[in-house]
Amino acid sequence: MKGPTPPPVYRVADLGDLNRFRTRLMGEEVAGFDLETTGLDPHRDRIAAVSFYLPGEGAAYVLDLCTRQNLHRA
Repeated sequence: MKGPTPPPVYRVADLGDLNRFRTRLMGEEVAGFDLETTGLDPHRDRIAAVSFYLPGEGAAYVLDLCTRQNLHRA
């Protein structure tokens, strides 16, 4: 028996991607949201990635905060 097909996953890699994603997110009534962290200590550890599932698109978007240099304005 074959399981469900996973949704496409898109990486938010730069400011252009971030702006396009923000527009799509604002068009959704609901969205799934998940955080990945570098550990469990809120005083020491950091958020490593943020992911969103947009059910209207049937797609997921991932923002990798460990490699976010492309998201800073020049």
